[in-house]
Amino acid sequence: MNGRLLRLLLPALTALALLSGCVAVRQGEFILDRAPWYDYFTRITFPSKLGPLVKTGEYEYQPADYYGRAVVYELPGKPLRIEVSLYKLGLGNIPDDIDSPVVRAHFLDLCEEFISQDPKQYQHLVMVDLGGGICVMDHSKVEYHRAEFSWQETDIKGKVTLRNGHLLLTTCRGNFLKIRGDYPRNEENEMLPVFRDFARNLGETILSSRKRDPDK
Repeated sequence: MNGRLLRLLLPALTALALLSGCVAVRQGEFILDRAPWYDYFTRITFPSKLGPLVKTGEYEYQPADYYGRAVVYELPGKPLRIEVSLYKLGLGNIPDDIDSPVVRAHFLDLCEEFISQDPKQYQHLVMVDLGGGICVMDHSKVEYHRAEFSWQETDIKGKVTLRNGHLLLTTCRGNFLKIRGDYPRNEENEMLPVFRDFARNLGETILSSRKRDPDK
């Protein structure tokens, strides 16, 4: 099955599963927890701190084999929040190859889903498809598909804030691993290096986990 066909089929298969009752609407609660967290399925230990960011909690979603779980990190005193999600979408073991059709298709679906939430808000979308190349996150040697977003956010009082967001997608031991972070655009010069360092540090954590337990 080629990548284009798979990309077209994934949303249809998901919708069919929802209509048939095979997949429930995502449900989950945020659990405040600053302690290190070990993910049994990917065998990654998420530390209480990654660089200057501190772990603030986890999400456990249901159904677990579809939506998985997530870990949240925040930068104390700054408007930066990064969520790392681990999930399968009910697809079984995801190939540990970001160049595979299923991973490419999901990456494009994530970008389209991001924009479709409110197309009028998004000023531009830049997708940087690394497709098998080493990610620019310094020397982590973890490959990612990467997308950058800009949009405007309006609060209940009508205040408009311009925001920048970043999306990284890779895989680990049969799971999708998605990193999503955003912050006010006027904080770009300070927040972007922090986000990049976080991705690099997380990549080193993933590689350290594999070295300790090489059976993928």
